[in-house]
Amino acid sequence: MEEKDNIQQENIETNQEDLAAAWAEMLQQEGTLKENSKEAETEKTQEERISDSQEDLAAAWASMLENKQNQEENKEESKSSEGTSTTQSLPSDLQRKLSLLLDIPINITVEIGSKVMAIEDILKLSPSSVIDLDRYINEPIDLKVNGVLVAKGELYQVEDQFAIKIKEILTKEERVNLISRQYTRG
Repeated sequence: MEEKDNIQQENIETNQEDLAAAWAEMLQQEGTLKENSKEAETEKTQEERISDSQEDLAAAWASMLENKQNQEENKEESKSSEGTSTTQSLPSDLQRKLSLLLDIPINITVEIGSKVMAIEDILKLSPSSVIDLDRYINEPIDLKVNGVLVAKGELYQVEDQFAIKIKEILTKEERVNLISRQYTRG
């Protein structure tokens, strides 16, 4: 609850900063327009122009604030209806940084089993040799991303290729436990 309040406060502060920047830009544009159209300004008095422009800016500010709030509400609704999205819940600057990484390819490996063999036994292998692996056929296979176990699944054949059906995605804690067990064995 506290985290949600902090996120909302950050969003409000960001919205206010955005609105203040927009207000400043509008004031700057108004100043440029005033310089370019002095003939049109002779119809109104200075006070009327200031009053009108401030009212326009205030209305624009209110409209922008309302749009930002509506966008945030829509994001919250879509997030709750679609499940948790990894990028929608992040601040916009973090989303921009993350978008730089999203097209970087990573190496995914499917491991169906392994075997420790002496060099002597490896040198004796021939094209008809059979190597027993450390897993049974009905055991789940490992899905590794850049060498780190992230999921377990079942091996399938799709047309003429192998495929994997994800059955379980490991949590961070489970991955840490697996790594610590590997280091304590070795």
